[in-house]
Amino acid sequence: MSLGKETGMRYFGVKAGLLAFLPLAAGAQDFGVDMPAEPAPGIVFPTAEEEINSWIYAQPQNSAAIHGHAWGIWAGLTNPVDGEGAFARVTYQTWLTKANVIAVFTGKEPQSHFQLGESSQMFRHGLVDGFLADAASEKKDGTEPKANAAGIIVNADVLENVAYSPPSASYLLETGTGKPEVLDRLLADGDKVQFPDNAVNVKPVYKLITEERLTDWTDADGRTRKLYAFTAWPGVPDLTNWTPDMKEGGYPETLWQQCVYVDMDLKGPTTSTGVDVNCKSPGAGNIYSIDDFIAVDLKAQNAAFVNKTTGETEEIGGDGPAIALLVAMHVTSRETTQWTWQTFWWEADAAHPNTPSSAAIAAARPSPLTSQAAHYAMAPAYSMLVPAQPLVGGKNVGELVTAFNPYLEAGFGTPIISIMETVQTPDGKGAWTTTTTDMGIQTNCMTCHGLAAWGGRGSNYAANFYVPRDYWVFDTALDVDFAWSVEAIGNAIKAMGAKDD
Repeated sequence: MSLGKETGMRYFGVKAGLLAFLPLAAGAQDFGVDMPAEPAPGIVFPTAEEEINSWIYAQPQNSAAIHGHAWGIWAGLTNPVDGEGAFARVTYQTWLTKANVIAVFTGKEPQSHFQLGESSQMFRHGLVDGFLADAASEKKDGTEPKANAAGIIVNADVLENVAYSPPSASYLLETGTGKPEVLDRLLADGDKVQFPDNAVNVKPVYKLITEERLTDWTDADGRTRKLYAFTAWPGVPDLTNWTPDMKEGGYPETLWQQCVYVDMDLKGPTTSTGVDVNCKSPGAGNIYSIDDFIAVDLKAQNAAFVNKTTGETEEIGGDGPAIALLVAMHVTSRETTQWTWQTFWWEADAAHPNTPSSAAIAAARPSPLTSQAAHYAMAPAYSMLVPAQPLVGGKNVGELVTAFNPYLEAGFGTPIISIMETVQTPDGKGAWTTTTTDMGIQTNCMTCHGLAAWGGRGSNYAANFYVPRDYWVFDTALDVDFAWSVEAIGNAIKAMGAKDD
């Protein structure tokens, strides 16, 4: 199964024809382009666990080495392998997706069972099941697209998926990991899932541009611009005075109150670094071009999408554009037993990003990054707490390491955080205070994925605390090696089988 030009299609659960999804022997599979051995100057991939652990367990933690390594991984993921500019085909875009793995395991296209955001991952935005319709007004949640004070539609939908590097996908297909019967057998045998040390898994998150999501806007010079608008991350809010009702709703895009605009006719990267505070009106400093993003031209790839509301297949976008803008990505590598965790999102002023990133983190960006890739902010989580705790036998004592993605977890309110532990954290005055985290903007990637399990009592979302590898969840459930997507694959296959029955 060649990845070819159809790779971009498969990221979004498209109906590319049954032939494209016929199972092949793992040895004949095209797994795409692997990570470079030296993705950035001085950065080796994979780096030995002993070296990474020396950064993590150093006191103080070697944040400079961690930042450099995390950016190196980003450089490898976004390295162009074909073409240049916004629409260059980059490393991660050649990888197999969760849909591909399901198709190889079952010989069937996942169709409606393949969701861009699985319910098991608590992802609840408007297009959670894929491209529901060409019209933004026909979103599954029933809401109408909202215009700002300038009459411009502000798009708050995101589309997400999971993709696997060649070593990661090869492991899944060769071992059958993800098939319910394989996972059940591992659980019965007291075994666990274990990806290879050079595995990388990513969760890219996109904004979709189609004609229905654009607004014609006339500027002060009388020129009509075709603009795409979305909300830009403003940073972590002050939670001091948040009521329980406010915390219950999380901090979704609809509350961010600042916009950026993409002019469909602009060519080349811009010098803009601003946002439209309160989303009042576009201006010279907050208008960008597609060349300021990593993007996928779906129209050029001749993508045909499943319209989930009608069951029909039609080419998306009609005579207009069909473009996916990358706005965020979770990235994890199996270089350490607890994986490395780094999350990225698009920032207007990438040199001075909002929390949970920082100017110091941005300053570590390596020179090989394309101008598009350099427009993203990063937050790393190489441990759950500082000082870092051991794999087992540690304590919930230390500073919290906060690393979440605004376009993924920020909207999670307290009802979604179902597992909590108290942490003794320093109060900055030489004493300690008891802290419990229960919102998406307080999360740590490693904590949540450390609970990834199959079967038994299972587990659910958690924010930020120390999770040892012998945590109570694994008394009855299978440890799936920090990969919630393995559990999602198993559940998707079970659902397909139930439908067939």
